[in-house]
Amino acid sequence: RRQRQMCIRDRTNTAFATGLRIRAPGCSLRGLVFQFFYTGVYLDFGSDNSVIENCYFGTDATGTACGGNLGDGLDICSNNNRIGGIAPGTANIMACNGYAGIGLYCGTNNVIQNNYIGTNPDGANLGNEFIGIEVDDSNNTIGGAAAGAGNTIAFNGGPGIAIFFGVGNSIRGNSIHSNSGLGIDIDGNGVTANDPGDGDGGPNRRQNFPELTAASSSSGNTIILGTFNSLPTHSYS
Repeated sequence: RRQRQMCIRDRTNTAFATGLRIRAPGCSLRGLVFQFFYTGVYLDFGSDNSVIENCYFGTDATGTACGGNLGDGLDICSNNNRIGGIAPGTANIMACNGYAGIGLYCGTNNVIQNNYIGTNPDGANLGNEFIGIEVDDSNNTIGGAAAGAGNTIAFNGGPGIAIFFGVGNSIRGNSIHSNSGLGIDIDGNGVTANDPGDGDGGPNRRQNFPELTAASSSSGNTIILGTFNSLPTHSYS
């Protein structure tokens, strides 16, 4: 694991201090550590098309000990940003923060890939106090189908991912485990019951979940059986 190049921390105990607020488009952050602020980094309105790679939000420079921010590690209120990525050396760590690892509060077409939320590459328990990732807007991507795109989201004090608002958010290929709440929580209030035909609205249109009935493995192959009740003539993945 590479050592961080610069550690940015708050020694003033100022309430609601932000380590770095970005309002310009096309910015890049790499190799930084943010500790002991209220929010580590805030991608504010106007910071579209920015990239954050290889940064630690809420741990020390080794990524193994806590130095959490009081609120979130990273807040996003802009569009088309990439957090992490599938290339080697791009993963971020968001851990030990007082609320969420990432608060995606407003913004679309953001891509969050190959990050460690509540843990690190060694699998340590470094959970954020409440939520791994909070989503409050539409058409964002967490993980993906490409090799290496998935995030590891673990040991958080609530759900791994909570979607309170927005539709069209894609959550694919992630490793989500050992959180105190659901892995993916639509509405943030626990299990949302399936409805016949899936005609209801709400966050991610309150997408029905598959109901699994059996699983078996033989000769390296696994077969899973179940049912999925949702809108016809639509594609699901």
